[in-house]
Amino acid sequence: MVEPPEHVAALIRKALEHIPPERLVVTTDCGFGREGLSRRIAYYKCVSLVEGANIVRRELGLPEAHIRAADPSLYFASVDEAVDAKRGAPQ
Repeated sequence: MVEPPEHVAALIRKALEHIPPERLVVTTDCGFGREGLSRRIAYYKCVSLVEGANIVRRELGLPEAHIRAADPSLYFASVDEAVDAKRGAPQ
């Protein structure tokens, strides 16, 4: 399961109740490989982690991290092409 960015942001806010922002490091638990997680899911989890952190950064007035992986202009195929490909439609 990939946690939505809003869920990640809620966890970060909870941590900030006990840790000052300048001391908090948001990271994975490094369990992606050991758990047999697919690379695709790990990729989306990392994107969600940064998006969630950006939600909290925005709330705190801090600069946000650019997420190239979430930039639609860098997608290999458009959303419509991806849907068509899944359906087996000619391109």
